[in-house]
Amino acid sequence: DAVITAAKLAADRGAELDLALIGDGIDADALRALAAEIGADNVRFLPRVPKSEIRRIMAAADALVIHLADEPHLAFTIPSKTQFYLASGQPILAGISGEAAEILIESGAALVTPPADVQKLAEAMERMARWSADELRRAGEAGRAYYLRELEFEHGMRATLDVIERARVIPALQ
Repeated sequence: DAVITAAKLAADRGAELDLALIGDGIDADALRALAAEIGADNVRFLPRVPKSEIRRIMAAADALVIHLADEPHLAFTIPSKTQFYLASGQPILAGISGEAAEILIESGAALVTPPADVQKLAEAMERMARWSADELRRAGEAGRAYYLRELEFEHGMRATLDVIERARVIPALQ
């Protein structure tokens, strides 16, 4: 609900943005009701799409949104969307904390706010809405490069094998 409220607030302050929420999650009805109640006319709800279509839809977006609730245990969570969104080469707007926030900030692909902070999320939406096509492209490219350098499967396997190799060598030194 913070994302919907922030989108409404940003639009009320003059930002040109449309938010499309895709899927039928367990909160979909409540989110639709909230959008109607606050008059968030810039928020659209789209049905779930087949996995084969999601990349095409993401590529058509100016930016992608990740938001987690403001719960202490979620600071230790890295949503799978984090890697997927970075790999997509699209800029990211995130209301998230912990390691996921650190990854997104380090990537250069995202504007990150604390979770559930409607004011800061709206300000980030306004800021990103003012970005030029070139700025959006550069942020997306930075995220894609970060993914390939730090998160891609092959990189992860190399890092895992390095840890195993170091652990194997240490007892030999004693």
